Amino acid sequence: AVLLYHRVHPEYGLPPSLFEDHLRVIRRFLKPVTYEQFLERGGRLPVGSVLLTFDDGFLDLFFYAVPLLKKYSVPAVFFVSPERLLDSFQVRSSPEDASVSTLEAFRRSFLEGDNSPFLSWGELRELLKEPIFSVQSHSLESVSVLVCVPSLLLRIAMVFPFLV
Repeated sequence: AVLLYHRVHPEYGLPPSLFEDHLRVIRRFLKPVTYEQFLERGGRLPVGSVLLTFDDGFLDLFFYAVPLLKKYSVPAVFFVSPERLLDSFQVRSSPEDASVSTLEAFRRSFLEGDNSPFLSWGELRELLKEPIFSVQSHSLESVSVLVCVPSLLLRIAMVFPFLV
């Protein structure tokens, strides 16, 4: 099974307490696998296995989902859109920027260029320090975007040096 999540947030997503209930059930009855294990098996998982995925790279994941995933040692893959990431290598100390609806987060990003409700490059780098986490691109049109936005390529190279 593959479980897809978008947000874990007390007000604008799956409440953290309910997400923790999910993780307890997963730990008790299923075998969580890493994204790499999923790929090694060609996307075919043995019965009872589960892959957790998170789309869009919202900041709330860093503060609400990640600590719980670590607590229960449940691997996960985060699919992020590089063009949505906050253009910073800072690691924020509170989830305050995540306290907006999903619609408002995308509105700000697309119309105002404000990506503060999403993960920063620095927070992505922190995620990658954990062997149970994987970060993958979500809807990046690699050649056209990278040719048109060389600064994006530089940021990708700083977080994922093995790609360049």
